[in-house]
Amino acid sequence: MFPARIGHKWGGFALVMDSWRNIVALILGGLLGIFALQNMASIELTFLVWTFESRRIVVIAASLIVGWFFGYASRR
Repeated sequence: MFPARIGHKWGGFALVMDSWRNIVALILGGLLGIFALQNMASIELTFLVWTFESRRIVVIAASLIVGWFFGYASRR
């Protein structure tokens, strides 16, 4: 079945799962790269009296990080 040493890759199921995870990670990384390249346009943000200019991908990433942080903090 599985080897006694956890974390050691002796073929079989552990090797297949690692390959599967690597393939999924490469696909997701590629999709993220395409998404980032398509959202490199500069946009202008206005908040109250301040105006900022930034790349669209930076605004999307910052929104995701802030949303994740507040979601994580609200569970505690």
